[in-house]
Amino acid sequence: MPDFSRYYEILGLEPGCSPEELKLAWRDLAQVWHPDRFPANERLQKKAQDKLKEINEAFDALRDLKAGRRPPNAEPRTSGRRDAQWAWDGPSSEAERDPLDLLSSGVHAWNLWRNKYSDLTPRLAGIRIPRGDYTGLNLRYMDLSRSNFSEAALYKADLSGVTAANAVFTGSELNLATLIEARLTRCDLSNADLFAADLSRARLIECNLTRANLVATILDAAHLQTCRGLTAEQLEVSLTDGSTRLPKLA
Repeated sequence: MPDFSRYYEILGLEPGCSPEELKLAWRDLAQVWHPDRFPANERLQKKAQDKLKEINEAFDALRDLKAGRRPPNAEPRTSGRRDAQWAWDGPSSEAERDPLDLLSSGVHAWNLWRNKYSDLTPRLAGIRIPRGDYTGLNLRYMDLSRSNFSEAALYKADLSGVTAANAVFTGSELNLATLIEARLTRCDLSNADLFAADLSRARLIECNLTRANLVATILDAAHLQTCRGLTAEQLEVSLTDGSTRLPKLA
């Protein structure tokens, strides 16, 4: 039986806390203990990695518990087997399924389908994604143009290499998501949580980043020169390198 009292203690919370308080506590601690804050000290970086792993485990377990996705005596899941308890009795011979139907079956069902039919690239273009928890969702190399992910929880989701023109991610939780080499054109990322997301070599053309959380966001070699709403304060807390293309700020 998982020690939920220990998880609450790790995050400095009481059992009666709300989901919003849980998220805020996790975000605060993750920012404090992010390994990228200690680039010059290998010992502290290793300590931060271990601490962040502990914080993420506590957050995952308590978030699932409050969402009713696990019984109180269930073993905690690791990031490698998130949603493993979700049953899926999908078709064994049917390669093509409706994307929204798959998503409604849960992240685990979707990712199993993507792995099984890895040669197919389903389209989510022009679709309104229902609000929900899509933690760990595999969207690699998909066409997300004109799709609406407003306020969707895409924690640790993989959006590497996606193509998205005029997609909406307003208020989306993209913390710790992977967007390496993503091609985002005129996307609305206002108020999105991109904490510690990896946007290395991503192309953000005329995207709206107003009030987006860019704390510890990896922007190495990213193209940001035409983005709107980007401030010096956001860039100060993000991680850039000499090849990052930045806009001229007033």
